[in-house]
Amino acid sequence: MIWNAAGGECADDIAHLRKDAAGELLGHELPRPGAARKFLCQFHAEEKVEQAQPHLPTGKTRSIVEESDPLARTGRGNTDVVQALAAGCAEF
Repeated sequence: MIWNAAGGECADDIAHLRKDAAGELLGHELPRPGAARKFLCQFHAEEKVEQAQPHLPTGKTRSIVEESDPLARTGRGNTDVVQALAAGCAEF
């Protein structure tokens, strides 16, 4: 999220954040661009992109496609973690 909020558009942009000591905010070093790219590629599903192509408005070349199964599972896992953390903070 930090990468995106800082205006990152591609994995190579992480190199700039590494130089800016953004890892100190997180408490650990940021990954190298190649490692980040490899991780993010695990969530890409080319078949979802191909399915979306016929539905693009005239003149458009890109759209937000349906999430891949790995991305959906990650989202559900994140939801479970946040709910568990929130349950532990109910007294506040």
